[in-house]
Amino acid sequence: MRSRFIFVAVFLCLACPGQKPPGDELIGTFSFIATPVSANCQLAEVPDSGFTFDAIFSRNKNPGNQAWVTVYGASREATYDGGYVFSEQIAPRTFVACQPGCPTVAVDEVFQVVLLSASQDALLGSTCPPSALDGGVPGPDAGAMPPSSQPSGFDAVRACGALTDAVSPDAGCFCPPCSLVYSVEGTRK
Repeated sequence: MRSRFIFVAVFLCLACPGQKPPGDELIGTFSFIATPVSANCQLAEVPDSGFTFDAIFSRNKNPGNQAWVTVYGASREATYDGGYVFSEQIAPRTFVACQPGCPTVAVDEVFQVVLLSASQDALLGSTCPPSALDGGVPGPDAGAMPPSSQPSGFDAVRACGALTDAVSPDAGCFCPPCSLVYSVEGTRK
């Protein structure tokens, strides 16, 4: 339970469970594994190990890059540029170590992934390269097409990226600022 505290808490309840995700195209539902990369938080409620979660990506095909990420029935805005999904949200959280000076502390969460098509995934050996967010995925010059809308649905099969939480207490809090970074790898369900 503790391992999902920040992630679940920041995804504010903006949508009702069981409701269709926003947008006019379902990109897909992915099962993620979040693996800690770095953490300097000494807060009891902060994840100290990896965790799993499911995320649904959806979008509006036209116009622009409007997209959403839905986790635990809550949707939050994102952008999708044809390869990368980016979502950032700031929400107040309560941490015992910050009391009594700070009833709530701001947590800024950034969730970003690159979506891989079947051809990209095959060229990468069904793994996420460390450079996935820095353009480290094969493109048309390598014989792989990025994910796109197909008659059978959107053809993304894997998502590779990062989840970062920055805890930012106000002056007078009893806890210092800290951050957590997770690499995330998701496979389509």
